[in-house]
Amino acid sequence: MTKLKSKRLLLIDDDEDDFFITKSYIDDITTYQYSLDWEPDPNKAIKKIKTSDYDLCLLDFRLGPVNGLEVLEKIKKVDDRLPVIMLTGKGNAEIDVKSMEMGAVDFLIKSNLNATLLERSMRYAIERSIHIEAIKSSHSKYRDVFLNSGDPILILNLEGEIIDFNPSSAELFGKKINDMSGLKIKERFVNIPLFEEKFNACKKGKDTSQLEMELMNEGQKLTVLCSMKLQENQNTDDHIQMLLNNISKRKTAEKLIRQAENLSLTGRLARTIAHEIRNPLTNIELSIEQLKSEVPKSEETEMFFGLIERNSRRIQDLITDLLNSSKPSELKYTKCLIEELLDEMLLFAEDRLTLNKIKLVKDFTACDAMILADKEKLKIALLNIVINAIEAMENEKGILKISCKEKGGYVFIDISDNGIGMDQDELTHLFDPFYSKKLKGTGLGLTAVYNIVTNHGGTIEVESEKGKGTCFTLCFDKE
Repeated sequence: MTKLKSKRLLLIDDDEDDFFITKSYIDDITTYQYSLDWEPDPNKAIKKIKTSDYDLCLLDFRLGPVNGLEVLEKIKKVDDRLPVIMLTGKGNAEIDVKSMEMGAVDFLIKSNLNATLLERSMRYAIERSIHIEAIKSSHSKYRDVFLNSGDPILILNLEGEIIDFNPSSAELFGKKINDMSGLKIKERFVNIPLFEEKFNACKKGKDTSQLEMELMNEGQKLTVLCSMKLQENQNTDDHIQMLLNNISKRKTAEKLIRQAENLSLTGRLARTIAHEIRNPLTNIELSIEQLKSEVPKSEETEMFFGLIERNSRRIQDLITDLLNSSKPSELKYTKCLIEELLDEMLLFAEDRLTLNKIKLVKDFTACDAMILADKEKLKIALLNIVINAIEAMENEKGILKISCKEKGGYVFIDISDNGIGMDQDELTHLFDPFYSKKLKGTGLGLTAVYNIVTNHGGTIEVESEKGKGTCFTLCFDKE
Protein backbone atom coordinates (compact mmCIF):
# COMPACT_ATOMS: atom_id res chain seq x y z
CA MET A 1 0.00 0.00 0.00
CA THR A 2 1.30 3.45 -0.88
CA LYS A 3 2.03 5.55 2.18
CA LEU A 4 0.32 8.92 2.37
CA LYS A 5 1.63 12.29 3.48
CA SER A 6 3.86 12.17 6.59
CA LYS A 7 2.34 13.12 9.93
CA ARG A 8 4.31 14.37 12.93
CA LEU A 9 3.61 12.76 16.30
CA LEU A 10 4.73 13.66 19.80
CA LEU A 11 4.79 10.97 22.50
CA ILE A 12 4.87 12.30 26.08
CA ASP A 13 5.84 9.31 28.23
CA ASP A 14 8.49 8.99 30.94
CA ASP A 15 8.94 5.22 30.34
CA GLU A 16 11.54 4.47 27.65
CA ASP A 17 10.30 0.89 27.22
CA ASP A 18 6.81 2.19 26.42
CA PHE A 19 8.37 4.53 23.85
CA PHE A 20 10.04 1.62 22.00
CA ILE A 21 6.84 -0.45 22.12
CA THR A 22 4.78 2.46 20.78
CA LYS A 23 7.38 3.15 18.07
CA SER A 24 7.25 -0.46 16.93
CA TYR A 25 3.48 -0.24 16.52
CA ILE A 26 3.81 2.96 14.52
CA ASP A 27 6.50 1.49 12.26
CA ASP A 28 4.02 -1.24 11.27
CA ILE A 29 1.39 1.29 10.12
CA THR A 30 1.07 1.76 6.34
CA THR A 31 -1.86 4.20 5.98
CA TYR A 32 0.23 7.21 6.97
CA GLN A 33 3.96 7.79 7.25
CA TYR A 34 4.49 8.90 10.83
CA SER A 35 7.45 10.78 12.26
CA LEU A 36 7.58 10.19 16.02
CA ASP A 37 9.22 12.51 18.56
CA TRP A 38 9.60 11.33 22.14
CA GLU A 39 9.71 13.63 25.15
CA PRO A 40 9.66 12.21 28.72
CA ASP A 41 9.61 15.66 30.37
CA PRO A 42 6.10 17.25 30.28
CA ASN A 43 7.45 20.82 30.58
CA LYS A 44 9.85 20.34 27.66
CA ALA A 45 7.01 18.71 25.73
CA ILE A 46 4.86 21.82 26.16
CA LYS A 47 7.72 23.97 24.79
CA LYS A 48 8.04 21.65 21.79
CA ILE A 49 4.32 21.96 21.09
CA LYS A 50 4.69 25.76 21.16
CA THR A 51 7.51 25.76 18.61
CA SER A 52 6.71 22.72 16.44
CA ASP A 53 3.81 21.83 14.19
CA TYR A 54 2.55 18.43 15.37
CA ASP A 55 -0.42 16.56 13.89
CA LEU A 56 -1.08 14.40 16.97
CA CYS A 57 0.01 13.97 20.58
CA LEU A 58 0.12 10.64 22.47
CA LEU A 59 -0.01 11.42 26.18
CA ASP A 60 0.70 8.97 29.01
CA PHE A 61 -1.47 9.43 32.10
CA ARG A 62 1.31 8.54 34.58
CA LEU A 63 4.12 11.10 34.38
CA GLY A 64 5.89 10.99 37.73
CA PRO A 65 4.72 13.83 40.01
CA VAL A 66 2.12 15.05 37.50
CA ASN A 67 -0.71 13.25 35.76
CA GLY A 68 -1.83 13.37 32.16
CA LEU A 69 -4.91 15.48 32.88
CA GLU A 70 -2.74 18.34 34.16
CA VAL A 71 -0.54 18.13 31.06
CA LEU A 72 -3.62 17.87 28.81
CA GLU A 73 -4.94 21.12 30.26
CA LYS A 74 -1.62 22.86 29.47
CA ILE A 75 -1.55 21.44 25.94
CA LYS A 76 -5.04 22.78 25.20
CA LYS A 77 -4.01 26.23 26.41
CA VAL A 78 -1.00 26.17 24.08
CA ASP A 79 -2.65 24.58 21.02
CA ASP A 80 -6.35 23.86 21.23
CA ARG A 81 -6.34 22.37 17.73
CA LEU A 82 -3.82 19.58 18.47
CA PRO A 83 -5.61 16.20 18.87
CA VAL A 84 -4.51 14.28 21.97
CA ILE A 85 -4.88 10.54 22.67
CA MET A 86 -4.58 9.60 26.33
CA LEU A 87 -2.62 6.38 27.13
CA THR A 88 -2.90 4.59 30.46
CA GLY A 89 -1.66 1.37 32.01
CA LYS A 90 -5.05 0.49 33.46
CA GLY A 91 -8.61 1.19 32.49
CA ASN A 92 -10.40 3.85 34.54
CA ALA A 93 -13.86 5.00 33.47
CA GLU A 94 -13.69 8.20 35.52
CA ILE A 95 -10.35 9.24 33.97
CA ASP A 96 -11.68 8.25 30.54
CA VAL A 97 -14.70 10.55 30.87
CA LYS A 98 -12.66 13.38 32.41
CA SER A 99 -10.00 13.30 29.70
CA MET A 100 -12.64 13.37 26.95
CA GLU A 101 -14.36 16.32 28.65
CA MET A 102 -11.04 18.17 28.69
CA GLY A 103 -10.50 17.68 24.96
CA ALA A 104 -8.82 14.30 24.44
CA VAL A 105 -10.06 12.50 21.33
CA ASP A 106 -9.51 8.95 22.62
CA PHE A 107 -8.51 6.95 25.70
CA LEU A 108 -6.42 3.79 25.11
CA ILE A 109 -5.22 1.10 27.56
CA LYS A 110 -1.60 0.16 26.90
CA SER A 111 -2.09 -3.55 27.70
CA ASN A 112 -4.74 -3.79 24.97
CA LEU A 113 -2.77 -1.77 22.45
CA ASN A 114 -1.60 -3.09 19.07
CA ALA A 115 -0.68 -1.58 15.71
CA THR A 116 -4.19 -1.95 14.28
CA LEU A 117 -5.94 -0.34 17.26
CA LEU A 118 -3.40 2.49 17.46
CA GLU A 119 -3.55 3.09 13.69
CA ARG A 120 -7.34 3.37 13.70
CA SER A 121 -7.38 5.67 16.74
CA MET A 122 -4.68 7.98 15.33
CA ARG A 123 -6.26 8.04 11.85
CA TYR A 124 -9.68 8.93 13.23
CA ALA A 125 -8.16 11.56 15.52
CA ILE A 126 -6.23 13.25 12.71
CA GLU A 127 -9.14 13.11 10.24
CA ARG A 128 -11.53 14.38 12.91
CA SER A 129 -9.13 17.24 13.64
CA ILE A 130 -8.98 18.12 9.94
CA HIS A 131 -12.78 18.08 9.69
CA ILE A 132 -13.17 20.21 12.80
CA GLU A 133 -10.71 22.76 11.43
CA ALA A 134 -12.61 22.84 8.13
CA ILE A 135 -15.86 23.39 10.01
CA LYS A 136 -14.28 26.11 12.14
CA SER A 137 -12.87 27.78 9.03
CA SER A 138 -16.24 27.61 7.30
CA HIS A 139 -17.98 28.87 10.44
CA SER A 140 -15.47 31.71 10.69
CA LYS A 141 -16.11 32.74 7.08
CA TYR A 142 -19.87 32.68 7.50
CA ARG A 143 -19.54 34.45 10.83
CA ASP A 144 -17.54 37.20 9.11
CA VAL A 145 -20.28 37.51 6.47
CA PHE A 146 -22.87 37.58 9.26
CA LEU A 147 -21.08 40.26 11.28
CA ASN A 148 -20.04 42.44 8.34
CA SER A 149 -23.30 42.30 6.41
CA GLY A 150 -24.79 45.71 5.73
CA ASP A 151 -28.25 44.19 6.13
CA PRO A 152 -29.52 43.40 9.63
CA ILE A 153 -29.51 39.64 10.38
CA LEU A 154 -31.03 38.22 13.56
CA ILE A 155 -31.38 34.77 15.11
CA LEU A 156 -34.55 34.38 17.18
CA ASN A 157 -35.78 31.64 19.47
CA LEU A 158 -39.32 30.38 18.94
CA GLU A 159 -40.60 32.91 21.51
CA GLY A 160 -39.37 35.73 19.27
CA GLU A 161 -36.45 36.76 21.49
CA ILE A 162 -33.13 37.76 19.94
CA ILE A 163 -30.38 35.22 20.68
CA ASP A 164 -27.84 36.41 18.11
CA PHE A 165 -27.50 39.41 15.83
CA ASN A 166 -25.05 41.44 13.78
CA PRO A 167 -24.07 45.09 14.38
CA SER A 168 -26.33 46.30 11.55
CA SER A 169 -29.32 45.02 13.54
CA ALA A 170 -28.42 47.10 16.59
CA GLU A 171 -28.04 50.15 14.35
CA LEU A 172 -31.43 49.55 12.71
CA PHE A 173 -33.21 49.23 16.06
CA GLY A 174 -31.34 52.16 17.60
CA LYS A 175 -29.97 49.96 20.37
CA LYS A 176 -26.58 49.46 21.97
CA ILE A 177 -24.97 46.06 21.36
CA ASN A 178 -25.36 45.08 25.03
CA ASP A 179 -29.10 45.84 24.94
CA MET A 180 -29.97 43.57 22.01
CA SER A 181 -29.85 40.04 23.47
CA GLY A 182 -33.21 38.91 24.82
CA LEU A 183 -35.09 41.78 23.16
CA LYS A 184 -38.57 40.76 22.03
CA ILE A 185 -38.55 41.54 18.33
CA LYS A 186 -42.32 41.99 17.93
CA GLU A 187 -42.28 45.06 20.17
CA ARG A 188 -40.25 46.92 17.54
CA PHE A 189 -42.82 46.46 14.77
CA VAL A 190 -45.66 48.93 14.22
CA ASN A 191 -48.25 46.31 13.29
CA ILE A 192 -47.69 43.71 16.03
CA PRO A 193 -50.67 41.46 15.07
CA LEU A 194 -49.38 41.24 11.47
CA PHE A 195 -45.87 40.36 12.67
CA GLU A 196 -47.21 37.69 15.04
CA GLU A 197 -49.26 36.18 12.20
CA LYS A 198 -46.20 35.93 9.92
CA PHE A 199 -43.93 34.75 12.75
CA ASN A 200 -46.31 31.93 13.67
CA ALA A 201 -46.59 30.97 9.99
CA CYS A 202 -42.78 30.79 9.81
CA LYS A 203 -42.68 28.48 12.85
CA LYS A 204 -44.91 26.10 10.86
CA GLY A 205 -42.44 26.16 7.97
CA LYS A 206 -44.47 28.44 5.68
CA ASP A 207 -42.82 30.92 3.30
CA THR A 208 -42.38 34.32 4.90
CA SER A 209 -40.02 36.15 2.56
CA GLN A 210 -39.96 39.74 1.32
CA LEU A 211 -42.70 41.01 3.63
CA GLU A 212 -42.97 44.80 3.64
CA MET A 213 -43.37 45.91 7.26
CA GLU A 214 -42.82 48.99 9.41
CA LEU A 215 -40.77 49.19 12.59
CA MET A 216 -39.78 51.94 15.01
CA ASN A 217 -36.32 53.33 15.70
CA GLU A 218 -36.23 55.99 18.42
CA GLY A 219 -39.64 57.28 17.40
CA GLN A 220 -38.84 57.18 13.68
CA LYS A 221 -40.86 54.84 11.48
CA LEU A 222 -38.82 52.73 9.05
CA THR A 223 -40.00 50.51 6.20
CA VAL A 224 -38.24 47.15 5.87
CA LEU A 225 -38.45 44.01 3.79
CA CYS A 226 -38.58 41.14 6.27
CA SER A 227 -37.68 37.53 5.45
CA MET A 228 -37.88 34.73 8.04
CA LYS A 229 -36.83 31.09 7.83
CA LEU A 230 -37.24 28.26 10.34
CA GLN A 231 -33.97 26.46 11.12
CA GLU A 232 -34.66 22.99 12.52
CA ASN A 233 -31.78 21.47 14.51
CA GLN A 234 -31.23 17.92 15.78
CA ASN A 235 -29.03 18.65 18.79
CA THR A 236 -30.06 22.19 19.69
CA ASP A 237 -33.31 24.14 19.88
CA ASP A 238 -34.93 25.22 16.64
CA HIS A 239 -34.55 28.89 15.80
CA ILE A 240 -35.65 31.44 13.23
CA GLN A 241 -33.31 33.35 10.96
CA MET A 242 -34.51 36.85 10.13
CA LEU A 243 -33.13 39.10 7.41
CA LEU A 244 -34.21 42.74 7.28
CA ASN A 245 -33.63 45.12 4.40
CA ASN A 246 -34.18 48.79 5.21
CA ILE A 247 -35.99 50.24 2.20
CA SER A 248 -37.06 53.48 3.89
CA LYS A 249 -34.88 55.64 1.64
CA ARG A 250 -36.13 53.84 -1.45
CA LYS A 251 -39.76 54.28 -0.39
CA THR A 252 -39.13 57.95 0.36
CA ALA A 253 -37.44 58.39 -3.02
CA GLU A 254 -40.38 56.71 -4.78
CA LYS A 255 -42.77 58.97 -2.92
CA LEU A 256 -40.75 62.06 -3.82
CA ILE A 257 -40.69 61.02 -7.47
CA ARG A 258 -44.47 60.54 -7.49
CA GLN A 259 -45.04 63.89 -5.83
CA ALA A 260 -42.58 65.59 -8.18
CA GLU A 261 -44.41 64.05 -11.13
CA ASN A 262 -47.71 65.31 -9.71
CA LEU A 263 -46.27 68.80 -9.31
CA SER A 264 -44.88 68.70 -12.82
CA LEU A 265 -48.26 67.61 -14.16
CA THR A 266 -49.95 70.31 -12.10
CA GLY A 267 -47.56 72.91 -13.49
CA ARG A 268 -48.35 71.95 -17.07
CA LEU A 269 -52.06 71.85 -16.26
CA ALA A 270 -51.88 75.23 -14.52
CA ARG A 271 -50.19 76.89 -17.48
CA THR A 272 -52.76 75.40 -19.85
CA ILE A 273 -55.64 76.50 -17.64
CA ALA A 274 -54.17 79.97 -17.24
CA HIS A 275 -53.93 80.36 -21.01
CA GLU A 276 -57.25 78.74 -21.92
CA ILE A 277 -59.32 80.37 -19.16
CA ARG A 278 -57.74 83.78 -18.68
CA ASN A 279 -58.22 84.80 -22.30
CA PRO A 280 -62.01 84.29 -22.37
CA LEU A 281 -62.21 85.53 -18.78
CA THR A 282 -60.54 88.77 -19.83
CA ASN A 283 -63.09 89.09 -22.64
CA ILE A 284 -65.90 88.58 -20.12
CA GLU A 285 -64.50 91.29 -17.84
CA LEU A 286 -64.11 93.72 -20.74
CA SER A 287 -67.64 92.95 -21.90
CA ILE A 288 -69.01 93.63 -18.42
CA GLU A 289 -67.29 97.02 -18.38
CA GLN A 290 -68.82 97.80 -21.77
CA LEU A 291 -72.28 96.67 -20.67
CA LYS A 292 -72.08 98.74 -17.49
CA SER A 293 -71.62 101.85 -19.59
CA GLU A 294 -74.51 101.00 -21.92
CA VAL A 295 -77.17 99.40 -19.72
CA PRO A 296 -79.24 101.70 -17.52
CA LYS A 297 -78.36 101.34 -13.86
CA SER A 298 -80.80 99.58 -11.63
CA GLU A 299 -80.63 97.61 -8.42
CA GLU A 300 -81.05 94.36 -10.33
CA THR A 301 -78.37 95.07 -12.98
CA GLU A 302 -75.89 96.24 -10.31
CA MET A 303 -76.46 92.99 -8.41
CA PHE A 304 -75.77 90.84 -11.48
CA PHE A 305 -72.76 92.92 -12.58
CA GLY A 306 -71.30 92.65 -9.05
CA LEU A 307 -71.89 88.90 -9.01
CA ILE A 308 -70.08 88.45 -12.34
CA GLU A 309 -67.17 90.70 -11.30
CA ARG A 310 -66.68 88.97 -7.92
CA ASN A 311 -66.65 85.51 -9.46
CA SER A 312 -64.35 86.65 -12.25
CA ARG A 313 -61.87 87.92 -9.66
CA ARG A 314 -62.22 84.63 -7.75
CA ILE A 315 -61.35 82.66 -10.88
CA GLN A 316 -58.36 84.96 -11.52
CA ASP A 317 -57.16 84.50 -7.92
CA LEU A 318 -57.62 80.73 -8.16
CA ILE A 319 -55.50 80.59 -11.32
CA THR A 320 -52.81 82.71 -9.65
CA ASP A 321 -52.79 80.41 -6.60
CA LEU A 322 -52.56 77.38 -8.85
CA LEU A 323 -49.60 78.82 -10.75
CA ASN A 324 -47.83 79.83 -7.53
CA SER A 325 -48.35 76.43 -5.91
CA SER A 326 -46.86 74.50 -8.80
CA LYS A 327 -43.83 76.57 -9.77
CA PRO A 328 -40.52 76.48 -7.88
CA SER A 329 -40.27 79.55 -5.72
CA GLU A 330 -37.17 81.73 -5.60
CA LEU A 331 -35.63 81.43 -2.16
CA LYS A 332 -33.63 84.06 -0.30
CA TYR A 333 -31.48 81.97 2.02
CA THR A 334 -30.34 83.17 5.42
CA LYS A 335 -29.19 81.36 8.56
CA CYS A 336 -32.24 80.79 10.75
CA LEU A 337 -32.40 79.65 14.36
CA ILE A 338 -35.15 77.02 14.43
CA GLU A 339 -36.55 78.03 17.82
CA GLU A 340 -36.76 81.67 16.76
CA LEU A 341 -38.42 80.78 13.44
CA LEU A 342 -41.07 78.65 15.17
CA ASP A 343 -41.82 81.32 17.79
CA GLU A 344 -42.25 83.98 15.09
CA MET A 345 -44.56 81.70 13.11
CA LEU A 346 -46.70 81.01 16.19
CA LEU A 347 -47.31 84.74 16.67
CA PHE A 348 -49.44 84.65 13.50
CA ALA A 349 -51.46 81.73 14.88
CA GLU A 350 -51.89 83.21 18.37
CA ASP A 351 -55.35 84.70 17.75
CA ARG A 352 -56.71 81.48 16.24
CA LEU A 353 -55.34 79.44 19.15
CA THR A 354 -56.93 81.80 21.67
CA LEU A 355 -60.25 82.03 19.82
CA ASN A 356 -60.59 78.25 19.56
CA LYS A 357 -59.20 77.72 23.07
CA ILE A 358 -56.52 75.35 21.81
CA LYS A 359 -53.78 74.33 24.25
CA LEU A 360 -50.28 74.88 22.86
CA VAL A 361 -47.42 72.63 24.03
CA LYS A 362 -43.92 73.63 22.89
CA ASP A 363 -40.70 71.68 23.35
CA PHE A 364 -37.67 73.36 21.82
CA THR A 365 -35.20 72.35 24.55
CA ALA A 366 -33.53 69.64 22.47
CA CYS A 367 -32.81 71.93 19.55
CA ASP A 368 -30.72 75.08 19.30
CA ALA A 369 -29.67 74.39 15.71
CA MET A 370 -29.65 76.66 12.70
CA ILE A 371 -30.72 75.89 9.15
CA LEU A 372 -30.23 77.70 5.86
CA ALA A 373 -33.68 78.82 4.73
CA ASP A 374 -35.93 81.48 3.26
CA LYS A 375 -37.34 82.46 6.61
CA GLU A 376 -40.56 84.09 5.40
CA LYS A 377 -41.53 81.32 3.01
CA LEU A 378 -40.78 78.62 5.57
CA LYS A 379 -42.91 80.46 8.14
CA ILE A 380 -45.77 80.45 5.62
CA ALA A 381 -45.42 76.69 5.13
CA LEU A 382 -45.30 75.99 8.88
CA LEU A 383 -48.22 78.35 9.55
CA ASN A 384 -50.30 76.56 6.93
CA ILE A 385 -49.75 73.25 8.73
CA VAL A 386 -50.57 74.82 12.12
CA ILE A 387 -53.79 76.41 10.80
CA ASN A 388 -54.89 73.07 9.33
CA ALA A 389 -54.20 71.46 12.71
CA ILE A 390 -56.24 74.10 14.56
CA GLU A 391 -59.17 73.66 12.16
CA ALA A 392 -59.03 69.87 12.61
CA MET A 393 -59.43 70.08 16.42
CA GLU A 394 -62.49 70.57 18.56
CA ASN A 395 -62.74 73.90 20.37
CA GLU A 396 -61.63 73.83 24.03
CA LYS A 397 -60.40 70.22 23.69
CA GLY A 398 -57.64 70.63 21.15
CA ILE A 399 -53.94 70.19 21.99
CA LEU A 400 -51.34 71.42 19.52
CA LYS A 401 -47.81 70.11 20.12
CA ILE A 402 -44.77 71.57 18.40
CA SER A 403 -41.26 70.26 19.03
CA CYS A 404 -37.89 70.16 17.35
CA LYS A 405 -34.84 67.94 17.79
CA GLU A 406 -31.45 67.31 16.26
CA LYS A 407 -30.24 63.93 15.06
CA GLY A 408 -27.03 63.46 13.15
CA GLY A 409 -26.75 66.28 10.66
CA TYR A 410 -30.48 66.93 10.53
CA VAL A 411 -33.14 69.00 12.28
CA PHE A 412 -36.62 67.53 12.78
CA ILE A 413 -39.76 69.61 13.42
CA ASP A 414 -42.88 67.81 14.68
CA ILE A 415 -46.31 69.46 14.54
CA SER A 416 -49.05 67.25 15.97
CA ASP A 417 -52.70 67.61 16.94
CA ASN A 418 -55.43 65.51 18.53
CA GLY A 419 -57.97 66.36 15.85
CA ILE A 420 -60.15 64.30 13.54
CA GLY A 421 -57.21 62.59 11.83
CA MET A 422 -57.10 61.04 8.37
CA ASP A 423 -57.43 57.58 6.86
CA GLN A 424 -54.90 56.02 4.48
CA ASP A 425 -56.69 57.25 1.36
CA GLU A 426 -56.60 60.85 2.58
CA LEU A 427 -52.90 60.54 3.46
CA THR A 428 -52.11 59.18 0.00
CA HIS A 429 -53.61 62.25 -1.71
CA LEU A 430 -52.77 64.83 0.95
CA PHE A 431 -50.30 66.84 -1.14
CA ASP A 432 -52.14 66.40 -4.44
CA PRO A 433 -53.33 69.68 -6.01
CA PHE A 434 -57.06 70.44 -5.57
CA TYR A 435 -57.41 67.72 -2.92
CA SER A 436 -59.29 69.08 0.09
CA LYS A 437 -61.90 67.94 2.61
CA LYS A 438 -62.71 71.53 3.55
CA LEU A 439 -65.91 73.04 2.22
CA LYS A 440 -64.14 76.31 1.35
CA GLY A 441 -60.69 74.90 0.59
CA THR A 442 -59.02 75.04 -2.82
CA GLY A 443 -56.75 72.08 -2.12
CA LEU A 444 -53.62 74.06 -2.95
CA GLY A 445 -52.36 74.97 0.55
CA LEU A 446 -50.51 71.74 1.31
CA THR A 447 -49.29 71.52 -2.28
CA ALA A 448 -47.59 74.87 -1.69
CA VAL A 449 -46.26 73.63 1.68
CA TYR A 450 -44.74 70.59 0.02
CA ASN A 451 -43.25 72.77 -2.71
CA ILE A 452 -41.63 75.14 -0.19
CA VAL A 453 -40.21 72.33 1.98
CA THR A 454 -38.76 70.34 -0.93
CA ASN A 455 -37.30 73.50 -2.49
CA HIS A 456 -35.37 73.85 0.78
CA GLY A 457 -34.00 70.33 0.27
CA GLY A 458 -36.19 69.10 3.12
CA THR A 459 -38.65 66.25 3.50
CA ILE A 460 -42.12 66.12 4.98
CA GLU A 461 -43.74 63.00 6.45
CA VAL A 462 -47.27 62.65 7.81
CA GLU A 463 -48.69 60.12 10.25
CA SER A 464 -52.36 60.12 11.07
CA GLU A 465 -55.10 57.96 12.51
CA LYS A 466 -58.79 58.61 12.09
CA GLY A 467 -60.26 60.05 15.26
CA LYS A 468 -56.90 60.37 17.03
CA GLY A 469 -54.97 63.10 15.28
CA THR A 470 -52.17 63.91 12.87
CA CYS A 471 -48.42 64.54 13.08
CA PHE A 472 -46.36 66.35 10.43
CA THR A 473 -42.59 65.76 10.59
CA LEU A 474 -40.35 68.11 8.63
CA CYS A 475 -36.65 67.37 8.19
CA PHE A 476 -33.93 69.83 7.11
CA ASP A 477 -30.15 69.77 6.86
CA LYS A 478 -28.51 71.36 9.88
CA GLU A 479 -26.31 74.34 9.10
